Amino acid sequence: MLAFVHKDPQKKGAPEGSLFASTRESSIIMNSSARFHDWKGVGPLSLKVALKGEALYEVENRRLTVDENRLLILNDAQEYRVLVNSPFKAETFIVFFDASLVADVLQHFQRSDERLLDNPADCAPSPYTFNLNTLELDESLRQNLLQLKQSIAKNAPMLSLREDLFFLFHTLRSTEARASSRALSLPFAKTSTKQEIARRLLVARDYLHAYKAEAIGLEELSSASMLSPNHLLRNFCAYFGCTPFQYLTRLRMKTAEQLLQHSTLPITEICQAAGFESLSSFSWSFKKITGRSPRRFRMDHLQ
Repeated sequence: MLAFVHKDPQKKGAPEGSLFASTRESSIIMNSSARFHDWKGVGPLSLKVALKGEALYEVENRRLTVDENRLLILNDAQEYRVLVNSPFKAETFIVFFDASLVADVLQHFQRSDERLLDNPADCAPSPYTFNLNTLELDESLRQNLLQLKQSIAKNAPMLSLREDLFFLFHTLRSTEARASSRALSLPFAKTSTKQEIARRLLVARDYLHAYKAEAIGLEELSSASMLSPNHLLRNFCAYFGCTPFQYLTRLRMKTAEQLLQHSTLPITEICQAAGFESLSSFSWSFKKITGRSPRRFRMDHLQ
């Protein structure tokens, strides 16, 4: 079974809590739009992505963000809080995966053809846990999500939607496997050391996303990731191809671009909301990267 929910942005709260009980038997897709939202609870295995704007999640004492370029995966029975506080309506797209669909995917890709032929109905639900909470929204995942949205818009049959969800979940597993394999590129002898350093670097990256509007120092980032400043700088560059400051500047620019396009905030407020210390440094950096002043950029997108 599968259900699709479009949340009324005028109503407070979210239907998540009332839907979780039924998610054991059916996958649920939620497409919602709101400027303000605050909900806390425990849910099933799910995928969260922001198609427009940004949403903040608090998971296990960590702040994690989702936007148009990265998604969040929450495992079954994982407690979380979701916060949306945006000057424009943020659009989120959420999929709760039911246990039977997860079992179907695992059965198809983990069991031998001989076993499937001997007992095609052998698909007892088994728990599955993702090791990474956040993933970059690569082209394959974008295509899966686009296909799912198009199927919903066309009122596709339930079987078609089920197939879309099947391949979406499989792509999530493949994307996580590729992301995890990046740890092997780090210059350490032991695989366990590579994996642990990569895990801490991902904590540093997530910290930059969550606190990009605030002043973040190297010592603070070092403490959050439990790496020494020199260790963090050297390995962050090796893993992400840029320094933490360069990464942070790109994040702030993306935030500024979204606010210029979708909000009516004055440019001085956008400068502050994006995390820049002064209007002059913001304007200079923005023009250097985009080739246009913030005002020109906004005017071009209003036409």
